[in-house]
Amino acid sequence: MTSCYHPEDICARSDFCVSEGRFSPFVPLIQGFEFRGMNKTSTKSAFRAISTMTRAGLVEQQLRNYILNNSLEPGHKLPSESELAGRLGVSRTAIREGFKSLEAVGVIETHHGKGRFVGKFDSSAIADNLAVSLIIDRASLTEILEIRKALETGFLAQAAALLGPEDFQELDRLVLRMGLKMKAPSTFLQEDMEFHRILFSKLNNRVLINILEIFWKLFGQIEEGTEHSAKQLTEAVNQHKVIVAALRKGQVLRAKDLLEAHFQDAERRIAASAD
Repeated sequence: MTSCYHPEDICARSDFCVSEGRFSPFVPLIQGFEFRGMNKTSTKSAFRAISTMTRAGLVEQQLRNYILNNSLEPGHKLPSESELAGRLGVSRTAIREGFKSLEAVGVIETHHGKGRFVGKFDSSAIADNLAVSLIIDRASLTEILEIRKALETGFLAQAAALLGPEDFQELDRLVLRMGLKMKAPSTFLQEDMEFHRILFSKLNNRVLINILEIFWKLFGQIEEGTEHSAKQLTEAVNQHKVIVAALRKGQVLRAKDLLEAHFQDAERRIAASAD
C-alpha cells in the first residue's frame, strides 16, 4: 500500500479548506435562485435554497473530491480523523460518519491499526444496495435484466473467439456441478455466476466485467431463496450445456440464440414471482 500524503498540502491541493476556523466547502452551496424575469434587487420574490446536508455529508463530499481531484489510486492512505477534524473545523464524529458512508459503498477501506485507504472497486456494495430496492421494485429488475442480456449477447462473439481448451474444460466442470446440485435438490447460483464470468474473462475489459459482476451478484441475491421446480432447474442445466456445445463447435450465432433463450427463461421467472 502507498502511504504517502502531505498534510500541509491538503488545503492547497484539494478541496479541504478552513476559513476562520470553520468548515467551508470548496464548492459553495447554492445560496438562492430566482425565476426568469424577476428583478434581482427584489427581496420579496427571491427564494433561497434550504441546505439539508449534514456536516457528515459535507465531509463525505469533500473526501470524494479530494480523492478525485488528486487522482488517488487504490491503496493510497488518507489523512487521519484527528488531522481532518482539525483542518475542517468539525468534530471527529462528523469525520467518522463521513468515512463510514464512503466505506459502505466501497470507496474507502479501513485497516485497523493502519488507517483508512482508497479502496478497490467492489461490485458487492453496489449489488447489495440494488438488491434491496429491486426486491420491492420488480419492474426495474426486468429492465436491468434487459441491459445484462444486451451486454452479454453483444460481447459473446468477441469473447467466444478467445476461449481456449482450458476454458471449455472449466465450463464443462461447472455444468456437471450444476447437475449434481440439482439432484440435492438445490440451486446453483455460484456455478451460474462463475459460468458467465468465464465466458467473458478473456476480454480483459475491466469495465465490462465490473458491470456484469454487479448484475451477476444482484441476480444471485434476488434468486437466492426463490423456489424453483425440478423442471426449471433441469432446463437451466441443459441450457448451459448446449451453450457450451455450440461455442465449442464455433457456432456463435446458435450460442447467442441459446443465451437469449436463457435470459427469456429468467424473465419468465421474474414475472411469475411478481404475481
